[in-house]
Amino acid sequence: MRKIIIFILAAGVLALAWFAVKQTKEGLNKDQYGQDSEDTSDIVLEGANTINVGDQEPGNQVLVDLAILSKPGYVVIFESANGRAGRVLGTSAFLKADAHTDIAITMITQEGKSYIAMLYADNGDGVFNVNADQPLKDDQGANVTMEFIATANLLEL
Repeated sequence: MRKIIIFILAAGVLALAWFAVKQTKEGLNKDQYGQDSEDTSDIVLEGANTINVGDQEPGNQVLVDLAILSKPGYVVIFESANGRAGRVLGTSAFLKADAHTDIAITMITQEGKSYIAMLYADNGDGVFNVNADQPLKDDQGANVTMEFIATANLLEL
């Protein structure tokens, strides 16, 4: 009889543990109201060098949500010339090799124009120079960039 009680208790504990794990996994994609939320795991690319910047309201500042640099360097904002980096319009302050959030870059953005944010490695002098410093690369060897638009029509969430 004692073995049966121990077996029932053990089964109950296992069932509760399974239920708790299942609820936790299901809750990972829920917002604060318990509604299904959009999976945004693809916004930030995996790797040593990453940048994430969303569309911005036109103004005198660009806010970079996230920059991860494997080497000390900068976030550089270019005008977009048909999807390619054109003229340099603004740069961040010198950034250590690390993850950085909410990086403010002072520059003018205009309604409807596209811009490209790109990570650059400093050449060791602590001053950004587009000819001396080099773009940081992702795991596939491509420049780490993200294009964004200045628009007053941002949706309020």
